[in-house]
Amino acid sequence: MTWHSRLMEKYGSDRVEDIVHATTMQNKAEAMGWGLHIIRNFVPKEKAQQLMKGLSSEIQRITLQEGCQAVQIKGGRLWYESLQILLGHCICEYKYYGTRRNKTFRASQIPMMEELNEWLHKEHGCNEGDGFHQIVANLYNRTRNESTPWHSDANMLLKDSTEVLCIYLGTPGIYCFQPNRAQMDERWGISMSDKMKGVKFRQTCIDLKLRGCAPLFAGDLLFSTGTFMRYCEHKEFKYNDLPDGTPEKTHQIIRRYPATTIASRQLLHQPDHWINTPQTDGTDTNQNRGVITFRKTDNHWRNPRCPELPPVAVLNNVHTADKQRRVQNKKRKVEEEEEE
Repeated sequence: MTWHSRLMEKYGSDRVEDIVHATTMQNKAEAMGWGLHIIRNFVPKEKAQQLMKGLSSEIQRITLQEGCQAVQIKGGRLWYESLQILLGHCICEYKYYGTRRNKTFRASQIPMMEELNEWLHKEHGCNEGDGFHQIVANLYNRTRNESTPWHSDANMLLKDSTEVLCIYLGTPGIYCFQPNRAQMDERWGISMSDKMKGVKFRQTCIDLKLRGCAPLFAGDLLFSTGTFMRYCEHKEFKYNDLPDGTPEKTHQIIRRYPATTIASRQLLHQPDHWINTPQTDGTDTNQNRGVITFRKTDNHWRNPRCPELPPVAVLNNVHTADKQRRVQNKKRKVEEEEEE
């Protein structure tokens, strides 16, 4: 049973919001076999506050004990802080250029993550075989104006068709998505060339209405299905680029992301969401934002052998940890984000 089916069964279509519905991206998503959805207030307010406080505290603790390199995601500069956590018996680390110096933890080393994982699976009737193998918990500092640049989560550990769940914490943010430049499919209707980069690619996506965004608030769940990570790339808004309560700023955002649903536009237009936002995490963190992401490993390491790997799969010993790291370091090297 897929997580999409599981969530639809529990929450119903009224609460599972399709964030490409009735946009120019809907037909593209159906043709390529992907989806993108939100469940508002997936985690109760009090629990979301506790999770944000816990995430901030854990990153502070690990920084003091292990050093900042254990949690900092860095390319040419510091992007944000992150906890890389493995679940169950899996040993397959999620590594790329930005995480090359990070420490990977077992869930038992960070009790709040172990408890959240158990709650997620038990609350939604998920057995061990359908469980997730990775948690990546990111913390974005408002003072440093941190965010993630355009990227895809696709990597050798995941199948082309996979499900990724993200729980949002702290201050509101905006999630953006567009065609994946690294895996351009002809069904997007974009003719790629060496000149189709940066501003020109962005404008082409705007003209074809192939860019969308969605506001996310503390406790919301965002989840992608199917081939989303293959055919789309995504990013988070910088704090400085968020709505400021003025119609002019909101209209500017919608012009740049025309494949934004009516429901999302209504939330962007509500000033109370974006100005004088009260503390949402119960701590003095300058209204930072947290995102806890769950992924399921489909292609486990064979050398060294991951305990989650079925015995018969060991015979086809082609997927090694060293190869995975080399490919990811080359493919996922973090570059400076183009200015919007």
